[in-house]
Formats: sequence, structure tokens, C-alpha cells
Amino acid sequence: MAYFVTLLRYIHQNPVKAGIVNKVNDYEFSSWHEYEDKNSTLFPLCDTRTVLNRIPFSELNELVNEPLSDEVACLDIEDASKGRPSDDQVMMLIKEKTGVTNSSAFQQLPTDIKKSILVELKSRKASLRQLERLTGIGKSMIYRM
Repeated sequence: MAYFVTLLRYIHQNPVKAGIVNKVNDYEFSSWHEYEDKNSTLFPLCDTRTVLNRIPFSELNELVNEPLSDEVACLDIEDASKGRPSDDQVMMLIKEKTGVTNSSAFQQLPTDIKKSILVELKSRKASLRQLERLTGIGKSMIYRM
């Protein structure tokens, strides 16, 4: 819940941090107006009840209007692709190990060869989606191998 409130604060404070407005409720395109006045719009963007059933508006209002520290990195997701090979690197390894240059040819390889290549590529942090896309073999099949 604490992280969720931090995200709410981050989202609603973006226009202020960007220098577009001076206060959170000054930004006309914000869903914050729905928290302030449930009847502010005919077509609500969000279900404010979910939040307001857990946090009184007065407390939420105080939190959202208190600027977040610059050290708060609530949406900084660690790059999962770090160390992941590029598509070109994956295809180069497939070509080096098997001589094939496309997914159709890869699919025609003997199962044991396909399996050993896929295991090696997974050990090099290639993603299932990447392997599926480049080899034409379904994710479930790759996962089983």
C-alpha cells in the first residue's frame, strides 16, 4: 500500500515537477480532480473508491500535495535486458553453431541440436520471447527443452 501511495503521488506530481503547473490540482488533465470531487466528470478515468476506502481523502490530499523527494525512484525498474544478447548476437550464435540463418532452417534441425542451442542461449540470458521470435519455436516448447 505504501508503494501504491508513492505511485499515486508520483503520477499526480508529474505536471508540477515538469513545471507545467504550480499545484497538483491546477493540472486540468489529471485524474486528481476525481479524488477531490467524485462528480467532477461524467466519464471517470479511475475508480477512486478503491483508494479512498483505504485512505481518507484528507490524508491522501496531504500526501499528494507534499512533494516527493528526488531520491524516490518509484518507477525505476532495473533493466532486465542488461546482459541480454541482442537479436543479432543470438542469430550469430545460431549460425556459428549450426550453419542455419533463419527460423525455418532452425526448426528442421535435429531435436538434440535445437535443445543444446536453446539451453546455451538461455544460459546467456536470451528471453523466451526472443528465442520464440527468432527460432519460430513456441515458448512452451522452448521452456520444456
